[in-house]
This record gives sequence, structure tokens and C-alpha cells, in this order.
Amino acid sequence: MILDTVLISNEEYYVVEKLKVNSQEYYILVSVADEENVCIRKRINELGEDYLIGLADEEEFNLVMYEYLKKVEK
Repeated sequence: MILDTVLISNEEYYVVEKLKVNSQEYYILVSVADEENVCIRKRINELGEDYLIGLADEEEFNLVMYEYLKKVEK
């Protein structure tokens, strides 16, 4: 299910999942142009503006994927 679309580096992505992990919101994104191009970004708010940024490291990626897989396996 597509929840929204976002533009990252001039490429449009579908937001296919939003997850909250430890009070941080993450978006799972799929490229509109190439459905095999999937990425995860976290949403931050700075000075009242929302931004999607890359994950800090592999540990953060693994944490988000673990929570996502728990959700889809239900």
C-alpha cells in the first residue's frame, strides 16, 4: 500500500511503510522509477521543518528491519 510520495535527490519514492522504533519515525521507500530500489530513511524535525535522512549505521538498519519484519509477520 502506498501511503505518500517523497522526493529525494530529484528521485520520487513511494512511502510504503512508516514505523516508530524507540520514538523515532522511519519510512520504508520504494523508487517510483525502479521498484527494486528500496531504502529506509528516518524523519527528523529541525527548526519546525521535517527532513528524511539516512540511517546512522548498520546497527540502526538492523533494528528497523527487525521491527518491520515483526510487523509484517503478524
